[in-house]
Amino acid sequence: MRVITTQNGTTRPRRGYLDALARVQSFCLDIQQWVLQDPSWVRWSVPSPIRRGETAGMAKAAGRSAPRCINEYANVYEQRP
Repeated sequence: MRVITTQNGTTRPRRGYLDALARVQSFCLDIQQWVLQDPSWVRWSVPSPIRRGETAGMAKAAGRSAPRCINEYANVYEQRP
């Protein structure tokens, strides 16, 4: 899931990889919570296939993206007359 294979066979890193993992993980946790409220959900309740260590890089990735956004905003702001 970390890479995408194109039609010509080359691979490239997937953008939003950590976001996709976090969504799967949170969906599994949601179902586990629903089971506590309504036992009919028990057949769909499974342990999350995403380990905690796989999403540990989310904070680092978020920290990388914030300065880029701030720099782009600063450049636009400085160009105003």
